[in-house]
Amino acid sequence: MSRSEHFIVDDPPDRTWLAELGFASVDQVLKYKPETFAAISGSSETFPVEVGPEGGAPQRIYIKRYRYRGLTARLKGMFRGTLFGKSRARFEYDVLAEMRRRGIPAVRPIAYGERRSGGFLKACFLITEGLTRAPSLDVLSARPVSDPLQGPHERRRLIEVLARDLRNMHRAGVKHGGLFWRNILVTRDTDGACRSHLIDPDRKGRCRDGAVRRGDTVSDLADFVSSGIHRGQRTDLVRFLRAYWEVTRLRSIDKMIARDILREARKRAAREIHRLAIGGSIDWLRRRVEKANSDSESVYRTESVSGFFSALACARNRHKLRSVTGRAHFIFSTKTDDLSDRYTVTLTPDDVQVTTGLAGRPDLSVETDPQTWLAIVNAKQDAFERVQQHRIRIEGDTNLLPAIAELIDD
Repeated sequence: MSRSEHFIVDDPPDRTWLAELGFASVDQVLKYKPETFAAISGSSETFPVEVGPEGGAPQRIYIKRYRYRGLTARLKGMFRGTLFGKSRARFEYDVLAEMRRRGIPAVRPIAYGERRSGGFLKACFLITEGLTRAPSLDVLSARPVSDPLQGPHERRRLIEVLARDLRNMHRAGVKHGGLFWRNILVTRDTDGACRSHLIDPDRKGRCRDGAVRRGDTVSDLADFVSSGIHRGQRTDLVRFLRAYWEVTRLRSIDKMIARDILREARKRAAREIHRLAIGGSIDWLRRRVEKANSDSESVYRTESVSGFFSALACARNRHKLRSVTGRAHFIFSTKTDDLSDRYTVTLTPDDVQVTTGLAGRPDLSVETDPQTWLAIVNAKQDAFERVQQHRIRIEGDTNLLPAIAELIDD
């Protein structure tokens, strides 16, 4: 089966310092082992690389890698770039470049690469310039109110900046497609002025001539609102919409569109929260693998699923007060009449209960096969890949997963 690779860098100076950094080919970028991750999902990983101001290079870059393991994953994405159309990395590169050409504040795309086999995309990556001291909007909003950058005056200034930048983006004919708070970075000038920087445009996004249509505007703003709807900041939302529409008071048409935005935002809020939690669970897995590599003696290992839950049941004697509580179901068998491979774990502030079979309504549900679970709890190198291959299904409050697993590591 024929294999092809493409590594595209538009600016020759960028190619020079990338090569000096060890990123001169698709293979080098895909094989690079990062020290830390900025974000992890089921199909992608994003990590920073410190460069230093040499030869016109930025101080930091971010590399986002997508992998499509197995024929099933490639077939599912045939019409989304794995066979027909642009790859995800090339799409993001082109949209970010076009956004910057239209004067929209977006991070600078530096390069993208692809590896294909028989025409099917196996992996791709995007390299963008990194910004120093640029937390995402969701991280910034999670800081305590006592933080000087979270004061009422600062919040109003930030809301006005975001409303202006998103309004200008839509007027310039760009729909982002993934306008969640995690995809908006915030920096501050020396005089304290806020600046927003957009990252990770989604395939739902597009660039067109003329202003963005109303439906696309509602979709983008629904993504934006869904990231903060659970925080209950209604006053901030009204202030944002007034600034976005440049009105001192919402008109009837504005209120009608706002209701459409809220309706869509509520549908997307749960999925967005769950996505962030899944990323946290996968990040816990990565830390276990790193710990196993650095200090194998301190990592708990087991040869059976029942052994894992037996050890978890013994953890009740050393269970400390925890903020995470709830009930989790673990299912390792597809047979409806077989309860030997099903477990219920209940966490309370002062106890851990492990029972065979499924009991009560779960806050978290985990379904997988025994081999995959043992790879995870034993911190094998291929465990992360198994999560990316969707060999484990997680639904509900995924904050319970690392809390449960860490009990046997104490």
